[in-house]
Amino acid sequence: MRCCAWWRSPSARMKPSAANSRSCVRGTRAIAEELLTPAAAQLYLAGLDRDCHDLLGVLHSVKLTRAAARNVTDLIAGYGEIWSTRLFERFSRSARAARAPCSGSMRGA
Repeated sequence: MRCCAWWRSPSARMKPSAANSRSCVRGTRAIAEELLTPAAAQLYLAGLDRDCHDLLGVLHSVKLTRAAARNVTDLIAGYGEIWSTRLFERFSRSARAARAPCSGSMRGA
């Protein structure tokens, strides 16, 4: 997934913006819509939207205090790992469902 400007630039870390957030979300949405079925993408993106809402609250606190403790930066970075894992899990599940089931003669071979 693409890296957000918020993480690339130290000065941007102190100035979280809606534009930076939208950029990250756009990239994640595009990947989900390309890899997943429409129904799976809709479920994934609903969770992504909830997480983004939570993250904006955290980033607002960072902006107000002009500081982010290590656990806050770890929390924010962790969301990317969670999103990637959820996306891969949904993609893997849909890929398995799309494959034809094995015939009984293949068992034990």
